[in-house]
Amino acid sequence: MRRIKRASAFFFAVVMVALQAVSPVFAQEIADGQEKPETLVGELCVYTRSGGVRKVDAALYDETLIMVSPKTAASLADAELIDRGAGKYEFRRDRYTVQIDTGSGDIAVGLYIKGETASRLYQNETFTLQEVQTVRFGKEKTTVIPLEQMLYLLNAQWTCADYCVYIYTPPETLWNVVGSLWEMDAVLPSPAEILGDTVLKKWGNSFKYGLLAFADEVAPEYLIPIIGDDYWSRQKMEEALLTLAVPCENIMGSLQEEAKKDSSEFVSDISGMVEDISSLGDWAVSVADKLTTVVTAWSDVKIPDGISETFSATDFSAKMAKAIAAAGRYEHWGESYRNQLKYLSQVENDKYAEYCKDLNKVARSLFKEYGNYTGNVVKESTKTVLSGLGGTLLDMTPAGLVFSTYDLTHTFVEAYIPSAITAQEAGDNTSVAMRLNDLSVLMREQYAAEIVRVIKKGKLLSPEDVAQLRFIGSLMMEASAHSHDSLYSAWKNMYLAGHSDAGEEEIRQNAGETISMDALAEKLVQSQTGITRFEETSQYDSSLLLYGDLRNLYSKMTGAYREMIPPEYVKVKELPIFSSNIAENQGVVYILGRSLPGLTTLSMKPGSYDYICSIAFYEDRLYYACKTTGTSEISSAIYSCSPDGSDSKLLANNPFGSGNADCTAFLIQDGKLYYGYYGERFVDLKTGETGNADTGTDLDAANRLVDHKQFSLVYAQDGLYYRNELQAQAGLKGDKIYFASEEEETETVVYENPALWLIEIEMVTPQELYFSADQSGGNQCVLMKLNLETGQAEMLDSRPEAGSGGYFAW
Repeated sequence: MRRIKRASAFFFAVVMVALQAVSPVFAQEIADGQEKPETLVGELCVYTRSGGVRKVDAALYDETLIMVSPKTAASLADAELIDRGAGKYEFRRDRYTVQIDTGSGDIAVGLYIKGETASRLYQNETFTLQEVQTVRFGKEKTTVIPLEQMLYLLNAQWTCADYCVYIYTPPETLWNVVGSLWEMDAVLPSPAEILGDTVLKKWGNSFKYGLLAFADEVAPEYLIPIIGDDYWSRQKMEEALLTLAVPCENIMGSLQEEAKKDSSEFVSDISGMVEDISSLGDWAVSVADKLTTVVTAWSDVKIPDGISETFSATDFSAKMAKAIAAAGRYEHWGESYRNQLKYLSQVENDKYAEYCKDLNKVARSLFKEYGNYTGNVVKESTKTVLSGLGGTLLDMTPAGLVFSTYDLTHTFVEAYIPSAITAQEAGDNTSVAMRLNDLSVLMREQYAAEIVRVIKKGKLLSPEDVAQLRFIGSLMMEASAHSHDSLYSAWKNMYLAGHSDAGEEEIRQNAGETISMDALAEKLVQSQTGITRFEETSQYDSSLLLYGDLRNLYSKMTGAYREMIPPEYVKVKELPIFSSNIAENQGVVYILGRSLPGLTTLSMKPGSYDYICSIAFYEDRLYYACKTTGTSEISSAIYSCSPDGSDSKLLANNPFGSGNADCTAFLIQDGKLYYGYYGERFVDLKTGETGNADTGTDLDAANRLVDHKQFSLVYAQDGLYYRNELQAQAGLKGDKIYFASEEEETETVVYENPALWLIEIEMVTPQELYFSADQSGGNQCVLMKLNLETGQAEMLDSRPEAGSGGYFAW
């Protein structure tokens, strides 16, 4: 008789756990005599930058609503999931939080600014889960929630193509930046850092720095009592504000690599995602092109026609994405400084009323003089960006591209606002540091007040509702960064005055005054990172417009692109298809080598082989294993062909003595055919690729084939599996058939017949199960059909045992 000569790869109990996730189910719930909407359980193809293309468990409720587990939703939105118990879950993206209660359906959106109590956002909106269901993915009961609603609340964007959902979650949004208020507050400058923390230090340093500055530019106006003091103050404030027009000197110099590294995790890498998707195959290029225009950072920046000539066909999408990002950042910078001057010319604060009056005058004067220059800068910078698209610019990392903005900014400011460069290079760095310290203090007050205003607003109607919040926060960090930068330059220049040949390392170790240069450099870098974070997140402000009624769930707005995921994207999971002596195709049941009522005999010549020993149908193709005469010293092969026998293709063969994998049985799943005694080899049915099934999902499939041979384990649409009795265990006859259903926690015996032994399951349909067996106490073999609804078995045929044993003897 035919026997498997290898012990199971692992105990069957472990097999059950490993395989419990392969079952689809079409479930219905009935309450109060009414039939509830149906829930189809299957899987959904998704793509994320971190996970690539993969399939996740998903359910389709009422033919329209796609639902997933909280764990899956968190994974796809790049969020941390915290199970609070009792059906309550929290999704955290840094300081931003979405809390759901699957019992009540309530949703709360909030922000952790300080401590472990979240401040509620969108206070005038009521968020409720669209639906909550409990389904089974495998044997486990799982609570599922709406996928699109959760992605929406977690600020993700997505597009759909070729039955796959492409999900992009930005590194952070403005809410995450606002949540870092206290971390940013800790890096703001202070008079103690600049002048010292004792009266003696303050007077001494004030005199020293003032003398250095005064000696650098002695104008007659400074010598006139009272008027001179006012002129001095306004002049120094003007110099301080002019430095805001240029990048920090030391950030673009010795500290640039530190700044890039610190900022990198917050910089969007859409171009990397586009490039990744483009590499997936020809069909993915259209998806990448779509992402370039609808998801890419700064996608409202127009690239001139014909620019594609600078790109090769293979990397066009990724470079176009990077080009759009680069050009957009330049444009954003140009407007930013102009708006800063305008804002500072009007700012009011009761606590700092006198300071604001002086600030208004100076900013108003600068705005009048330079307010219109940015149009020229943007025009020229865009030309430069576009002319360099085919060069090294687009080979930079995302963070490197951001800092290239600062390089070109310096060049254009030098051309259009030379006085800004002069101010930056003046000897009076410490005076600028003090005045920018004052500005950062004012902006800290303004920023805190604006946070409170926006949170209390309770509803966001447009991106403009948070524009002022971002603007003030960014200006606060600009003032902080330039204050630290000016002080860093002052201490460096003072040290170089006495140590002209000192290198950067020596300066970092010895040049500090009130704090170390390393500590000052760290504050400067962190302030610069704050600026980058405010700039980078502005492109996603549209995704902050959240409403309880989900009126904008589907959106084509830049920074908030969300497509409806077609319901048909949820697919019933593809079950393993085992080769057998009986197989079904389009409602017709075929049998090998027999002519029986109700079954169709498969008429197929096995080429140069003697027997067809097992068959299977998959995607309108017939697959069959064939062999030469005999039970041991045989040759075998696996072919595929059209159902009518035409278009025959050899997939694998094992000539006797070749050492190749056995080809008498196989398993097909997810487009691959696995074969060998232990399922150790596979062939990809689409690409023709072959390989060893020794890792990941390939190894799982190999083990399924082993367990099918060992336990006659077969999967079915209406449950996890059917199997025969574990014959490997002593004393068992193999006279039972077990079923592990979706509704049961344990296996159930669905058929038992003491007159039979060594039952082998051949095929399962939703209504029937075909099996063969030996009759106890004799040498007869039988083929039977079990009605799964009634539990009644019908004998289809019997024959004497012969050859390798069993009804289908070789």
